[in-house]
Amino acid sequence: MRHQLAFAICMLMFGCVGGVADNTSSDVHTLLTQERELDRRCRGTEGASNPAVCDERNAMSKRLNELGQCYGRKGEYGYQNEWHVCGPTSIRVK
Repeated sequence: MRHQLAFAICMLMFGCVGGVADNTSSDVHTLLTQERELDRRCRGTEGASNPAVCDERNAMSKRLNELGQCYGRKGEYGYQNEWHVCGPTSIRVK
């Protein structure tokens, strides 16, 4: 229900189309779960010895961003950042 409401608000306020509709699918949930696991591994000792784990996490983050998911908002501290449906103050992955 929250995803549907967020999508409707996005459509009304920002004219969102395309990938944002994918936010209601289980694909985004699966990608978020995978990204969290890769982030955990990248930040741990594995990331130091195997930089490919961090590269994979970064690619996953970029894909999530393409699907209308953003990590953090302008003005937030790093510990406050979390994945959410992108909005006007969202930080987009480059």
